Amino acid sequence: MDRDDRTFSISQIREARDEAERQLATLQRRLEALRKMSDAADELELAEHEMSSSGAAEAHDEQDVSSQPRKTGDRALLILQASPGQWWTPRQMHEEMVSRGWAEQTKDARAAIRVALGRLAQRDEQVDRKEDPPTHAYRWAA
Repeated sequence: MDRDDRTFSISQIREARDEAERQLATLQRRLEALRKMSDAADELELAEHEMSSSGAAEAHDEQDVSSQPRKTGDRALLILQASPGQWWTPRQMHEEMVSRGWAEQTKDARAAIRVALGRLAQRDEQVDRKEDPPTHAYRWAA
């Protein structure tokens, strides 16, 4: 390889490196902006939850909070047992838990409920599970 070919090749490598560094800087700025937006959304959701919790707490004053189930699976089981024979999809279960003030309107909460229902069906033979593509449905077999 003569010196001219190597020099040309090195200049191409340097140009490619410079372009990659510019792209990296842009991606880092975008990542930082997305982090800030995500943090802001989390903060807003927390504030809204706190505001709605104070209203929900007033609405449920007559109920003893200590008697309410604390785990998602226990909450799902309580709802299933309260309506034997009724099929519940994870989405319906999530909506019910939100209406009771037991869950938030988030994807994470829906995912936790979906997992909890699957585990309930595995460990409790009185919890029936049926395939209902693209999801499943669950019920308490009375």
